[in-house]
Amino acid sequence: MHIIDGSTVPANPGVNPALTITALAERALALWPNHGDPDQRPTLSSPYRRLPPIPAHTPAIPPQAARHQTHID
Repeated sequence: MHIIDGSTVPANPGVNPALTITALAERALALWPNHGDPDQRPTLSSPYRRLPPIPAHTPAIPPQAARHQTHID
C-alpha cells in the first residue's frame, strides 16, 4: 500500500489545501511505473532530475474519450 498525502506541504497555505494535495498526488502517480516495468524514478539519495510522465498501459479514461473544458464567463 502506498499513501500520498499533504505531509509534503511545509506550512499552512492559509486556504483549504485539498487542491494542492490533489495536484501533488496526480504528479506523483504520473511518475509511477506500470506493473512489471522498470522503475525509472531516482533513488532517495540521488540528486533531482526531471522525469517525463509515464503513460498507463490501461488508462482508466480511454484516450478517445472526449475532453471537455468548462469556461466561466
